[in-house]
Amino acid sequence: MANMLFANNCNTTLSSSLTNVATSMSVTSATGFPVPTGSQYFYCTLADAATQTTIEIVKVTAVSGTTFTIVRGQDGTTGTIFASGAVVSLRLVRASLQDFPLLDEANTFTGPSSTFNNAPSFGTALGAASGGTGQTSYAVGDILYASTTTALSKLADVATGNALISGGVGVAPSYGKIGLTTHISGTLAVGNGGTGITTTPSNGQIPIGNGANYTAATITAGTNIAVTNGSGSISIATNIPVPQVTTYTSGSGTYTVPSDAKYLIVEMCGGGGGGAGAGTGGGFGSGGSAGGNTTFGSSLLTANGGAGGTPAGGASNGGNGGTASLGGSSGIAITGGNGTGTSYANTSGLSGWPGGTTNFGGAGGSNYNTTTNSQANTGAGGPGGAGAAAGYNGSSGGSGGYVKATLTSLSSTYAYAVGSGGSGGAAGTTGLAGGNGGSGVIIITAYF
Repeated sequence: MANMLFANNCNTTLSSSLTNVATSMSVTSATGFPVPTGSQYFYCTLADAATQTTIEIVKVTAVSGTTFTIVRGQDGTTGTIFASGAVVSLRLVRASLQDFPLLDEANTFTGPSSTFNNAPSFGTALGAASGGTGQTSYAVGDILYASTTTALSKLADVATGNALISGGVGVAPSYGKIGLTTHISGTLAVGNGGTGITTTPSNGQIPIGNGANYTAATITAGTNIAVTNGSGSISIATNIPVPQVTTYTSGSGTYTVPSDAKYLIVEMCGGGGGGAGAGTGGGFGSGGSAGGNTTFGSSLLTANGGAGGTPAGGASNGGNGGTASLGGSSGIAITGGNGTGTSYANTSGLSGWPGGTTNFGGAGGSNYNTTTNSQANTGAGGPGGAGAAAGYNGSSGGSGGYVKATLTSLSSTYAYAVGSGGSGGAAGTTGLAGGNGGSGVIIITAYF
């Protein structure tokens, strides 16, 4: 059934006034007018009753009694105010003629004498020369192709993963796998999952991003890293030397820097001062001697030895710790710990004063019958001797200064000297001798 409706000689008037935006209108009679259903419609013309020169065309989409549902301002007209009594008529308008070729949305061609709903029937398949295919049946997935210049044939579908491949000019196509060496040309770009590289890589070359695509390049060896490129292989090995440690525990000499050293860390201390001997007023013990200075380089690193403990009795003081200096190098320089002493007599026998200490520890001690020297190569001050009743304990020696420095601007050689530990003072009457200070040390670690 056509969507656009027509009727002959349909006229009526508005039964009430109509605004310019109303979407329904009331008429005095709907007799003879079509009644649209679904998507059907017809066009009506509204005209003023007096002159019939004020015109608006509306599209009527539904009729209920004497009420028309309308779409305003059709066919180039605009919504207009009409008074009751205005003329309403179904006329042939331009919009009707423009819609007529469409017939209806389903394109069903209906007429008074014939219906074109059945396809023509042929006794045999219509051949390609007559505009047909020559085929009478198909399977899902079949594709038609020209098998000759005058005939079409079917190419049956195949398993998933195959592609339609040209057989060449004048040859039928077929399904198959895409051959990377026979069916692909050009260079697969990075954006398509390729590398964009067209050259054959040499041994050890790998694709390396350059900001736009890839470049075939080898890995560059670095400091203490070796790269060996082989056929289908890359070997990377490290050659980082183990730090070389040199320790000097006594004496003096020359340190030769390894040829490929990058920097040195030097840790050292001066010799500790000896502790003083103990004694009574009738025979005070002797003071301890100072520890020796430890040096590395000319006017460079210095860790001076600690002072010895002073004799017992009177102002019996511990020796001062040795000073230290870096000579402009980077690191730390710490003055050694001071020894300890007293100027008062004991009322009973007491142990001697312990020696000053360093970062290496190792300070010696004494009790009522034994004095223990400080450990060698610690720079610790020697202990004071133990005193008897009514006697004076020996004061202890100061420890040597301490240095830990990093040297980066290296000379080829450095002179060095290790400070010795100071000797303990001799015992006085009924007292014990002071202990020896610990000798200094130099520990050099070369890094490559």
